[in-house]
Amino acid sequence: MNNLTQLDSMIESLADMALATKALQDEPKPVLPPLSKALADFSYLPSDALFLGLAADGLPVLLDLHDPTPGALLISADAGSGKTALLNMVARSVEILSGPDDVQFGVLTPKPEEWNEFLDSEHCAGIFETGTQDAANFLISLSKWTHSNKGQTGFVLLFVDDLAAASTMIEGQQDLRWLLARGPSRHVWSLVTMNPSDGLKLFPWLDFFRSRVLGCIENPLEAGALSGDAEAKMGELIPNEEFCIREGEGWLKFWLLDDERQQAEENRE
Repeated sequence: MNNLTQLDSMIESLADMALATKALQDEPKPVLPPLSKALADFSYLPSDALFLGLAADGLPVLLDLHDPTPGALLISADAGSGKTALLNMVARSVEILSGPDDVQFGVLTPKPEEWNEFLDSEHCAGIFETGTQDAANFLISLSKWTHSNKGQTGFVLLFVDDLAAASTMIEGQQDLRWLLARGPSRHVWSLVTMNPSDGLKLFPWLDFFRSRVLGCIENPLEAGALSGDAEAKMGELIPNEEFCIREGEGWLKFWLLDDERQQAEENRE
């Protein structure tokens, strides 16, 4: 065997070893229950706990709506990686876990058709196309409500699907800034999506978000900038299925749940 053949053989063996090592290190995908079934199993959850997803240990990842410390949540992942699906799941979990007097949600989105299934929900305060007068009026009225809701027991979730679109609004923009900064302490929680590629132009907005929920981000520079962690490997998260949130010095990965996808997977099995 000549030296070139030996080198080729060695490279091939090292590549095989690397793949085998990676396979051993990768966490296997758990068998995920449908959203409705998982939430039925978590029937002990209080109505003011917001369900964000399912951790690998089978426990729910929750946001305590009574504790404003985390502040507004920025949800960022590459285009098509599940940001809107995460908001949809949170909205659906609210319908299952909470009464309409406990938690309501309103939506600002450039694509209202993606929220059609919630139009008749008792929990829905409205679905508004970003940039319209109706969207601005909703932000203004919600901001006014935060100034007069002392003693209020219920909560409002503001879903802003696409911060880049919302940032171009003229009327209502100051109200949105107020809600991001002060809303959680006044029973209004904002969950806001952003494409990582928009991070530079939206940089002035990022200070409003103490908490980041991140999905698949292929560009390591964008992942590092948004996470504050140069070693973050958000590109390894499964698009449309996995997200993570800061927990102490590390990142807690969790899974999105839905009824249709999980039911389809069970049927295939």
